[in-house]
Amino acid sequence: MANGGAILAAERRFDSDSNWTYEIGTKNVFLDGALTLNAALFYIDWANRQVSISANGVVPPAIGPAIIGNAGASSVKGFEIDTSWVVAPGLNLRAAFSFNDAKYDEGVIDTRQRDFANCDNVVCAINGDVGGNELERQSKVQATFGADYTVPITDALSVFGGFDSSYKSKQFSDSVNLAFLPDRFLTDARIGMRGDNWSLTLWGKNIFNKQYAASAFAIFVATDTVYVPIKGPNRTGGITGRFNF
Repeated sequence: MANGGAILAAERRFDSDSNWTYEIGTKNVFLDGALTLNAALFYIDWANRQVSISANGVVPPAIGPAIIGNAGASSVKGFEIDTSWVVAPGLNLRAAFSFNDAKYDEGVIDTRQRDFANCDNVVCAINGDVGGNELERQSKVQATFGADYTVPITDALSVFGGFDSSYKSKQFSDSVNLAFLPDRFLTDARIGMRGDNWSLTLWGKNIFNKQYAASAFAIFVATDTVYVPIKGPNRTGGITGRFNF
């Protein structure tokens, strides 16, 4: 059967995926242990990446059941660096940065994209060629920065505070790179006090109440592509108490 979303014989199985990962890095400690600095370069050769596809993908049905298929070969190359520094007694800074260049290999045909009305061999290939495009739901740049500060009040009591900020660059929502989620910058924070065997923390997440889409997925049908975004949480907060017996 070729219509109505029937699962064809060739779609009743999918190949296993595999990857070879190559990494070289360095781990370092400086200033009598107060400063750590780690860095790494990596390359991932990923074959037969498994993805969710619509049944009868060669000629997309109006609505088809979702099955597992293979999206062809892809590769990821990049680097990452992270550091932590005890600047002064009670004050710790930390940061991390990563660059990930994740792309489909040349010649990869993604059957999820074939014969779409929005592909005209200009904005995207009618035959589903996604070679050289960025992988969906992958941020090329990610970074974090945070700090914690603790002040002793007595021998048995201290107050503390801190924050963590994170950045993610835009992510494409489909393999043809037509739709994307914008970049986002989020900050969490906390303040509290602790004793020898207890702590009380007032915390907040997304404290600036950034409105953003955390992720999105595409539904491919014969005449259109429907993008379904998933909204990220609004600002939230609470109080957490802990007691160690």
